[in-house]
Amino acid sequence: MESTKFNPVFNRSFHVRLNNPDTKIQVLLRDQSRYTSDPDYSDLKCTFSLSNYKDQALHVTWLDLYNFVGQPTKFKVHLNIQWQFSKIAYQEDKLGELDVLEEKARNEKEFVEESLKVLGQIYSSNRSILKSSS
Repeated sequence: MESTKFNPVFNRSFHVRLNNPDTKIQVLLRDQSRYTSDPDYSDLKCTFSLSNYKDQALHVTWLDLYNFVGQPTKFKVHLNIQWQFSKIAYQEDKLGELDVLEEKARNEKEFVEESLKVLGQIYSSNRSILKSSS
């Protein structure tokens, strides 16, 4: 843990196998020195479910921290969460996204080409009109 007074950085990664995506994951934060020396100290925690991360993308998120009785505190925890339940499905999703982008680019190209044709026709018409009037 990098220690700064009010903004500790833990830089920890956890890889866990879960069978049920609806399983609630609880993150418990404890200041060990205060835990052993301060009778009024309580751990902070947050809970999330992987079912919110079914797209398999990396989610950079801030979650509210709660005290031991479940009341919200003024603190938040910054987490990077990614659930890869199937590498094949993840890669298929990414390929699907590329297909969508390719189709969009193709449609935009066709639109630009058609617009250029129309502009070319307008230019030719205006040029013909200018030549005939001079």
